[in-house]
Amino acid sequence: MKKTFVKISVLASLLFMFSCGTESKETTQEETDVEETLEENCTYSYSKENTKVNWVAFKTTQKIGVSGDFLNFTIDGTNEAKNPLDVVRGASISIPVSSVETADEGRNAKIVEFFFGTFTDTENLEGTVKEMSEDGTGILTLKMNGIENDVPVTLVVEGARIKISTTIDLGDWDGQAAIDMLNEKCKGKHTGEDGITKLWPDVKVNISTELVKNCK
Repeated sequence: MKKTFVKISVLASLLFMFSCGTESKETTQEETDVEETLEENCTYSYSKENTKVNWVAFKTTQKIGVSGDFLNFTIDGTNEAKNPLDVVRGASISIPVSSVETADEGRNAKIVEFFFGTFTDTENLEGTVKEMSEDGTGILTLKMNGIENDVPVTLVVEGARIKISTTIDLGDWDGQAAIDMLNEKCKGKHTGEDGITKLWPDVKVNISTELVKNCK
């Protein structure tokens, strides 16, 4: 009788262990299903406070980068959407050129007066997101100096973060006269060790934003 009792006890223990294991697995699966459901009910929306517009220009024959920001801008046409890209798809941006910031007040003033001031009717830079693709490419329509061009852009989406990057050639907007004017006014800072004064026409532009995630 004692041996039989031991066998029954061991069997009961095994059944209890398997029962607990199965219940734990089912609970884990239920928790996963709940998490997936919550994820499906999340949407994203635009926040200006989490958005930055910056650029990098290049001077001297060594192509030394000079970075800056636009502190003021307005983005319209955003949407609340489940897909982060859909939030800014078709959106437009307007940037007052007077809001340029390079951490140098004298340089800021020269850029506004002698660079943008040389342009035709350009108090604001205007852009529109024309195309966006899940493969990380898109097209931004940019209007400057009275000329509108389509610019290919690179998209990086990391969770709620979106970064739009491109490099433009100011010559495509008849910007050479503005480049020459600014280069002359900033000659001392644009002259390299080789004695050559140069301001390059290509400028890197980045627009980054952190979307607001809303989950029900």
